[in-house]
Amino acid sequence: MRIGLLGYGVVGKGVYDEASKSHEVVKVLRRHKEGELFTDDINEVLKEKPDVIVECLTNTPVAYEYIKMALEAGIRVVSSNKAIVASHYDELLKLAKDNKTNISFEAAVAGGIPWLHALCDLKHNDKINSLKGIMNGTTNYILSKIFDEELSYDECLRKAIELGYAEADYSSDVDGIDVKYKTCLSGNVAFNASISLDDIPAYGIRYLDDYTLEYARAKDYVIKLLGYCDNANAFVLPFFIKKGSNIATISLNYNCTIVNTEYMNDITLIGQGAGRYPTASAIMLDVLRPLDNLATDNRLNIANDKEMVFYLSSGKGVDQKYIAKLIPSGAVLTKKLPVHKLKDIVKDGIFVGGFYD
Repeated sequence: MRIGLLGYGVVGKGVYDEASKSHEVVKVLRRHKEGELFTDDINEVLKEKPDVIVECLTNTPVAYEYIKMALEAGIRVVSSNKAIVASHYDELLKLAKDNKTNISFEAAVAGGIPWLHALCDLKHNDKINSLKGIMNGTTNYILSKIFDEELSYDECLRKAIELGYAEADYSSDVDGIDVKYKTCLSGNVAFNASISLDDIPAYGIRYLDDYTLEYARAKDYVIKLLGYCDNANAFVLPFFIKKGSNIATISLNYNCTIVNTEYMNDITLIGQGAGRYPTASAIMLDVLRPLDNLATDNRLNIANDKEMVFYLSSGKGVDQKYIAKLIPSGAVLTKKLPVHKLKDIVKDGIFVGGFYD
């Protein structure tokens, strides 16, 4: 296999190390050229006519243009860039189809877990009902530390930044945007759909306060940030989960994804959610076996009508008709409500969580 590699950072270097063992890396796009293998010109990579181009860039606009150029040239593409693929899903799949090639993006969701390939395989002989999971290692690290060591949110966030689990700008992680992209891509693959990112509400952990942590600990809960999708719902939400359940034990930067099917019920996959070699391993899985049976013909109506009780860290300004219970800290438990109703009652600065069943 002849491989063109775009990017030579943490993930790109991991891909180079793995690919070089059994394949030929014909050209590497890198800002600083070092020898004949490296170039700073995408056209030099395309001229090599590789069997597949692996995109591991961080510059989103440039990466998007380069992915399109490769597909237009009829070259198969493997990308780890969740934001690009989720934001331009219809366009990129159509571009691949029109040019009789393929785009795969296993590494864009759940790190080293072969999650999207599992969804593709299940579709061949089963019906997928729903999927959910811990899809962000940064927030899972923070939440694990909070409950395992009884630390505050701010302390654990600082630690995550120090260790490199969280970027200096950690907004995408703690606001649930990273999981939003991954939930979108997972739902698209599972249901042969093209879900709009605008249809996926994301409630993160930014406003997690000490009173909420006290409530969780007193009730023997942990909190996990989950993405959820079925054929009428897609959202990102922190969940209060009883300590005895399997998903509550997933710690540090590990991810856990669960798919429910007609024949198999729940299937759970657990593994490294990030890192050079877990991500490189997922990319190489795409290189060797592209994602198949991808389509956008199933037009889902994302009504977000799934009902549950919600915890709101403040009941201030919430209409009494939605409140089932007041908590001394000022938090409230709502009556059973559909997810879409949250946009009407949740104010900025409030932590909102569901209850896992």
